Amino acid sequence: MTSEYKTKQKDCLLNVLKEHKDSILSCDDIYMLLVKENKKIGIATLYRQLEKLVESGVIRKYKAEFTNKYLYQYIDKECQCEDHLHMICLKCNKLFHLDCEEAKHLIKHIEEKHHFKVMSSKVVLYGLCEDCAKHD
Repeated sequence: MTSEYKTKQKDCLLNVLKEHKDSILSCDDIYMLLVKENKKIGIATLYRQLEKLVESGVIRKYKAEFTNKYLYQYIDKECQCEDHLHMICLKCNKLFHLDCEEAKHLIKHIEEKHHFKVMSSKVVLYGLCEDCAKHD
């Protein structure tokens, strides 16, 4: 019975993350989204499930700028996140995939000229998206 319950909780968690795959969410954000959907999960269980999903590669974990919180992103299989950089808006927490030739040239330059292997999936640029910058 308890394993079935945990599976349902994990499924609910995954559904929330998939629904918000273009955003990065804190544990508090995820918890509130689950509460809105009337899904019951304890905060400690939520943290454990998130860590398991990080370990299995289903989600990615980022250290939030200017806070001690972590943010989580669902990794869409079609995304190929290892091949490009990411940008995160500091206002709306939206995640953008930076898949352009200029970024690829920069990575190639760093690797060839500075002998430093860039882990693209770990590189995050923080700033304001176009919409948030208009209202700032």
